[in-house]
Amino acid sequence: MQLLLLHLSDIHFKAQPNPILQKLDAIVAATKTHGAGMDACIIAASGDVAFSGKRQEYEEAENFFTSLRTSLQKVLPNTPIQWVFIPGNHDCDHDQATNLRKVIIKSTPAVLDEIGKGDASIIDSATQVQNEFFQFLNKVTPAIEPITGDKRLKYNTKYQIKGESICLLCYNTAWLSQLEEKQGRLFFPGNLLGNEKPDSTLAISMFHHPYNWLDPDNARVFRKHIDTTADLILTGHEHAPDAYEKKRIPAQVTHYVEGAVLQGCSAPR
Repeated sequence: MQLLLLHLSDIHFKAQPNPILQKLDAIVAATKTHGAGMDACIIAASGDVAFSGKRQEYEEAENFFTSLRTSLQKVLPNTPIQWVFIPGNHDCDHDQATNLRKVIIKSTPAVLDEIGKGDASIIDSATQVQNEFFQFLNKVTPAIEPITGDKRLKYNTKYQIKGESICLLCYNTAWLSQLEEKQGRLFFPGNLLGNEKPDSTLAISMFHHPYNWLDPDNARVFRKHIDTTADLILTGHEHAPDAYEKKRIPAQVTHYVEGAVLQGCSAPR
């Protein structure tokens, strides 16, 4: 199996203008150069699709990604093209934040760690600021079931390619994001994690914030989970491109790719 993975991050779509529209041809040209003979292409956007989580920004994003896929289909006519999106902190519309969400954000790690056990009402309240993102996600990826409840924090997508499977594990590290993000303050519920690697040829994990943005103890748990369940990890947020591999005993290698900003917002909010 030959897979072409197009990783985009921190696009920050605004109502207008959007300089990334001028980069569309260059993205298509670069993809065409590496896409010959590929069995499939996956476009992976690792957060901050929008600038402030507004509906009109996602309408701009939908137009762009539709144009991108149409253009790629012309230069890679025999290559199936799929896409996957995760939210970032800029995908939160903080105008929709409630007092209940503020209380949830201030909850202790012990309380946050239990979130997701049966009752999804806390998750619904905390992710209300991401409603427009999830409406966008459900609209542009109709092939997957609607993302609701605890799936707003962790959802998977699987593609079959040439008899082999690609599993994309999507984590919403921005569910507790605030307007002014601070390192070490985010948290991902351990209750929603597991340590069983997906039954797939390739497992790709996507989350917006690198580990240092999570509570230190939580980051350790989250990192162990990711390292033992994924072959490739895609992140964003820090606007500094990087790639490296991590080797574990016994003989396990995990590859990390950190995305750079594509337009606007020169530093993480």
